[in-house]
Amino acid sequence: MATKAMMNNIMLNLNTNIQQEMRLFMDYSEECTLTIQQLKNTRIKETMKKPNLNENEEDNTQLLIEPKNIKPIKITPTEQKHTIAIDASVIRLADSAKGTVIALRGAIIHRSNNIKVEIIGPMIRFISYEGMTTITNIETTIKTELKIFERLIQHYAATKNKNAIILLDHSLTITPDKPGNLLIDILENARNNSNIVMAFSKDSGIILSGKTLFSIDANAEPPFIIDLTDSIKYKTTTLRLAGSTYLSRLSKQMFPYRVDVYPRTAALHGFGSLILSDALIYGYPETLSIAHSMCSFTWLDVVGLQRALVKDTSAILIDEPECRTAILSPFS
Repeated sequence: MATKAMMNNIMLNLNTNIQQEMRLFMDYSEECTLTIQQLKNTRIKETMKKPNLNENEEDNTQLLIEPKNIKPIKITPTEQKHTIAIDASVIRLADSAKGTVIALRGAIIHRSNNIKVEIIGPMIRFISYEGMTTITNIETTIKTELKIFERLIQHYAATKNKNAIILLDHSLTITPDKPGNLLIDILENARNNSNIVMAFSKDSGIILSGKTLFSIDANAEPPFIIDLTDSIKYKTTTLRLAGSTYLSRLSKQMFPYRVDVYPRTAALHGFGSLILSDALIYGYPETLSIAHSMCSFTWLDVVGLQRALVKDTSAILIDEPECRTAILSPFS
């Protein structure tokens, strides 16, 4: 009896921990369900659009001027670590007179002795047009929703895992909104759990003395990094950088990348661990590429989600041809 009671207590504590870790997703899922109820018995037009999102907008507001030190820092291997990569995507499923319906999906890829995949979603959410006046407002709202969803996944991973490298897409720029506040919590949790967060930007918009980042590393032998932290300035005071920023060139092929690392004191150790722990495709972590592929939506995904939407809301799905597609297909 004592053993049974002990096992019950263990299972209760385990379930409690799981519920706490997943609480953010559960709350978000409930919010999504409530928004979808607004589509009850309405007419919706099916679509399959990837929103025109400038996902690096916060990076493009930065300017790198006259660096204090552009001397390359050679990277040497340190220790192999559990590597975790996170990415998320969004697609528009349908439009109505009152708003648009989006689907969100995220992927967490674990890499150590093997590769493990966690998929979050897809979650369907209705975004009302109320208060919006332009297409830009709609796209900005969808982009913000994606960032919030992605931050929730990052928060979950940073809280659940310890002593790991956590790879993110884009930068560690803290914005004055909900995604920015979530990022602060993510980084604090990561540090408390001895994780190193490394965010890769494929298009940073940073300029060095009138030249692009690609042009300053011709004489250095990879793998190396250049510390840019003290050289970055923002055009607006509402943005600030978390951690340290580097130009990284981790392989001889092709591209350099901007990489933000948190905490700052762990940067060199983090790069040394990364080159041992992950495959680098043109200097970019393969695990992060896998995360991008796993969270993307296919045509079959969209069709299935549209049918599920109709079933759950009794909405009437209308298939209306688009003028551009009808005239220019198959050339557009």
